[in-house]
This record gives sequence, C-alpha cells and structure tokens, in this order.
Amino acid sequence: MKRIAFLLALPLMFTFVACGDDDTDSNASDLVGSWELTGYSNETSSNITAQGTSISTETTSTLEANGNNDVVLTFNDNGTYTQTGSAEARTVSTSDGQTILDQVNDVDFSSSGSYSVSGNRLIGLAATSGQQQVSDQPASAEFSISGDVLTFILDTTFTAEFGGSTSTNTTMGEQQYTRQ
Repeated sequence: MKRIAFLLALPLMFTFVACGDDDTDSNASDLVGSWELTGYSNETSSNITAQGTSISTETTSTLEANGNNDVVLTFNDNGTYTQTGSAEARTVSTSDGQTILDQVNDVDFSSSGSYSVSGNRLIGLAATSGQQQVSDQPASAEFSISGDVLTFILDTTFTAEFGGSTSTNTTMGEQQYTRQ
C-alpha cells in the first residue's frame, strides 16, 4: 500500500518532472502565491525486462470527482515551495489487458523544496516529502498560467537498471491548480 501511495504522490509532490519546448515566457513572480489542485490525470507505461522476460503495465491516476481534495501548492518569493494536503485519487493498472489494480486512496501529498523559473520551465530542487528527502537532483516541468489557472504538463521517460533487470517508465499527464 505504501508503494502505491508513493507512486500516486510522486507526480503531485514533485510536479517538476517533464520535458518540452520553451514556447512562452513567465517569471517567478507569476507563480508566487497559493494554488489549489483542481485537476490531475496521468498515464504511466512501464516495461520491466528481467532474464529475457518482459512485463508491461499501464497505469492511470486521476482525482476522484467528488472525493476529498485539499491539496494546496504555495510558491514563496524567496524561491521555496510547499505543498500540503491530501486528495482521493483513483489508480487503475492493467497488464496484458487484465486489471490488476483498481482502487481509490486518500494520499498525503505534503512536500517542500526550492524552485527557479526559466522561460516556461519550472526547475525544482531538493524536494522532500514529509521528513524524507525525495531528490537532490534538479528536475523541471513545463507550465503555463492563464488567468487564475496554473497548468503543469508531465511528459517524462526514465530507464533504470538494477540487478540485471531494466525498467522503462513513461509518464504523460496534466495537473491544474487554481489561484486561491
């Protein structure tokens, strides 16, 4: 259960993982303030290969339409951010066309770290979740602000090798926040 909660929380607690072109310019002052999470969906494709055998899974995560959601992301003018609250998120995973997981979790998305802005990219550093250090490596995400709506675009692929196995994960999605 903790692994599932972590997988759900990772995109929200450290939204700064994505790739894309810098099309528009914003600056850090555009982000300063508090933003309430209003929309979240992502799809992750995973492929694990070990000893010549591959296992593929597809996972979707979305906010529950009528579920608990009090996630607030706050950007401070000193280059730090905090995210507090929890949300009910539905996770559905399939492998070879069979549903292997379909559940709703109330996940704590509390996190903090530092950030900077370059064009329409948010660069996050030293993200923590609760008391646990999540990453000390910089990561970035494309973002846009339209009126009082902040949108992050998630589009990332990473490959990890461990113990003779290879895992490739691709995540695509979007998160929307409304200025409080």
